[in-house]
Amino acid sequence: MFYMNDPNDIGEEFEDERAEYDTDTLQELELDRKLDLIYSFKNEIIKDPEFGAIENISSFELLFIFENTNKIKNKKYTLTVDQWYLFDNLFIDLYGVKKSLQFFNVIKHEIKKKLYI
Repeated sequence: MFYMNDPNDIGEEFEDERAEYDTDTLQELELDRKLDLIYSFKNEIIKDPEFGAIENISSFELLFIFENTNKIKNKKYTLTVDQWYLFDNLFIDLYGVKKSLQFFNVIKHEIKKKLYI
């Protein structure tokens, strides 16, 4: 039975207004999602004195570091538990994967290079 005020009824006039996004739009939406997540990450990690200057690195630059770091080397930097937690959650949100502590140490090293060079 049809009820005029049924909240699940979107009406015939709206049924054809659902749009499909083209590939460029989907990529732009994904980039915006990632940059928003990185911005939130920066707002949390900036509380750590070691990352106090992270506001000087754009979210886009951080995304570039995250997506282009693939060599895992032993670095002298070691993440604190809180830093590891933030990086781990960020990568789960960004890519749906967990990375190793060693990988995050390399990321930390790359960020430190940007901050202090």
